[in-house]
Amino acid sequence: MYNTAFLAFLRIVQLRMCVAQIQTADSGYEAEQKTPNQEQEMIQQSDLDRKPNKAKIIIGGDVCPVEMNSKLFIDGNAESILSDIIPIMNSCDLRVVNLECPMINKASPLKKSGPVLGVRSESVNGLVEMKVDIVNLANNHILDHSEEGLQSTIEAISKAGILHFGAGPDLKSAQQVLIKPVGDMLIGFMGIAEVEYNVSKENKWGTNYVDIIDNVNSIKKIRPHVDILIILLHSGTEYYQYPSPRLQKYCRYMVDEGADVVICQHSHCVGSYEKYQQSIILYGQGNFVFNRYNKRSDSFYDGLLVELSINKMNDINVEWIPIKQEFGKEGVRLAKGLEKENILNGLHDRSHEIVQEGFIQDKWREYCLKEKYSFANSIYGYNRYLSSLNKRLHFSDWINSSRRKLLLRNIIQCELHRDVLISLWRDMEEDI
Repeated sequence: MYNTAFLAFLRIVQLRMCVAQIQTADSGYEAEQKTPNQEQEMIQQSDLDRKPNKAKIIIGGDVCPVEMNSKLFIDGNAESILSDIIPIMNSCDLRVVNLECPMINKASPLKKSGPVLGVRSESVNGLVEMKVDIVNLANNHILDHSEEGLQSTIEAISKAGILHFGAGPDLKSAQQVLIKPVGDMLIGFMGIAEVEYNVSKENKWGTNYVDIIDNVNSIKKIRPHVDILIILLHSGTEYYQYPSPRLQKYCRYMVDEGADVVICQHSHCVGSYEKYQQSIILYGQGNFVFNRYNKRSDSFYDGLLVELSINKMNDINVEWIPIKQEFGKEGVRLAKGLEKENILNGLHDRSHEIVQEGFIQDKWREYCLKEKYSFANSIYGYNRYLSSLNKRLHFSDWINSSRRKLLLRNIIQCELHRDVLISLWRDMEEDI
């Protein structure tokens, strides 16, 4: 029978062989190859000696240091940013967040609908002092200042020693899975975003995006090389605290194909969760540090830190840590007392609801009916005056003929027709 020392030696040899294989394989994912120092980190065994049998990872939601939080990040003022959250960050082996905006040296705003976000590249100081190790870049705002903004972001975080995944100079780079050794385990991180103005192409900077075939192929390639696979999925309807039927189906399929943890960000509110096939799916994490001068809904100021404790058997224990931002105030803090209780009770209540047969479908239809005329206003291109009028009078129901409605429905729901529209829109990007 092998003694304990010999077993440890075999494990180290196995990890060295695995890392060497990952670093040389051209299979659509990456182990940390950003700099020689980071590459050396992959093969050093100091982490193995420190915590050989367990790991604790903290995952934060959207970080966007605009407006009132801008100066705190530029100055690297972690105490004012995190307040009483600092001890939690310090206690973990790995800290991961979603960076929801580019860090730029000069403005190069993208032509798009919706807000254009961006912060000075010196804002990386805040991430460093928060002890953030890794950022996910697969989100709908990271290309808000065009390719130049994404490029300057990656330059800033790489220079600061922060790793990234989910975006890059081309689609292959954006699809790469980051592998990080924690203790004697290899943890994989994969970033995916819904398609907006953010996606990469063969020779275009951007993010990895939702394509179920490509996404599953990435999982299958990486799964044999990692102990735990975590997917950060930038998806979910804003301010809606449940998954859509499609989102739940997609997330469950990611688990079926090998994901251990799927965390949906983007919705700007705390949603619901389920344990599916022994894996964890969170539908809505809420913001981490993302405050605005304009007042938002109450749910915008609630969030969760997700603390994952992983043991030597690759069992994952999750703890939901409620956090709170306040309108008009800098930084973020732990939720306490009644506010903590309300966040957790709401999370658990919604999580019980989503496993009830038919609930998600009924709740989704209720939401869609509520938003019907907002979408009609966008589809028909009404200005703000007609939009406001339509929400009250619902004239879009009768002003458009049945033939026009049927034609519009067929164009939108038919995959072939939608392919044509998407291709035309993408070809016209330079002309808009």
